[in-house]
Amino acid sequence: MFNNKIKALSALKGKKAAEITAEEMTALNAELATLDLEGIVVHQANADLFTQAQITGKVTAAVTEAVTAREGELATVHKTAVDALNATATQRDARITELEGEAGAINKPPKTGDNAHDGEDKKSKNDQVAEKMKAEAAAKAAKVARYKTSKK
Repeated sequence: MFNNKIKALSALKGKKAAEITAEEMTALNAELATLDLEGIVVHQANADLFTQAQITGKVTAAVTEAVTAREGELATVHKTAVDALNATATQRDARITELEGEAGAINKPPKTGDNAHDGEDKKSKNDQVAEKMKAEAAAKAAKVARYKTSKK
């Protein structure tokens, strides 16, 4: 179509892209500019440019690498949290056992004298230990429940 009218374009006929020089491209674009063809510029394909498939492949590889790295980090954080919860549960169980021992010691009848006033003191201490145990167990259970909920 433009072959006869644009001399710089006619000069490129039959050449491979790799054979076209920068000077020839400059001459072609200069000639196009003299013809009042606004917005038309010819660019030579660059070996550094990538095809859409190559770009997609590079992006996919980068995303996969990033996701794999994040999954590894999340697994580490998850394991740390689970280990901390297990340690807390072990400490709670030990504390419960300790408090049960204290409660058992308080429940023993006094060795000497058996008046009503001593029995009331022992009973109120038992109630205090039981309430303390229940409060600690409820707090630990709430913490575990929050962790399990946030994990989902």
